[in-house]
Amino acid sequence: MGQSLADFGKAIKLLGACEGDALGTAFSEVGAKSEMLSIKLQREAQHLLMNFEEPLKDYVRSVQSIKASGTIAERANAFRQQCELAETIKLKEIDLNKMRLIRSEKLYDAEHEYEELKADSQEATRRFETIVRLMNEETVRFQEQKTQDMGRAFHEFAKGQARLANAIADAWRSLLPKLESLSVS
Repeated sequence: MGQSLADFGKAIKLLGACEGDALGTAFSEVGAKSEMLSIKLQREAQHLLMNFEEPLKDYVRSVQSIKASGTIAERANAFRQQCELAETIKLKEIDLNKMRLIRSEKLYDAEHEYEELKADSQEATRRFETIVRLMNEETVRFQEQKTQDMGRAFHEFAKGQARLANAIADAWRSLLPKLESLSVS
């Protein structure tokens, strides 16, 4: 929009140079005002880039970083280990029951191994639950922080757009008396 307004300003100034008297002056003033407003629009676009687009990109990078982090992989590994141990315990219980029926001499060793597996399984469950709890706490903290950051960015965006709209309106409004005097003549 800024570039279009600059191009319009140059064109209308050239048209003003072809005209004479008050009409040529009015064209030149409209052209100069258009060029001045184009600069404001281009500055605002740069401001938007730095203060609005960059925080959005930062947010996306943060989310991607979280997805790629080792914590998620660690959580997946802990869950896998927990599931594998639960399955192994089920199979070991079946073996124990068979040994009890046939009164195997390996029963004591199997029971000891079973108890160790249960302890490992409980530890894996605790580890998984700890990781999940920490991830949930961090996710909440991250979301709260990013919500605040994005809220500030949207607020600044809206304020900037309001300032820009007012500046544009004031600039055009300042030309109205001169242009109205031409239409009365």
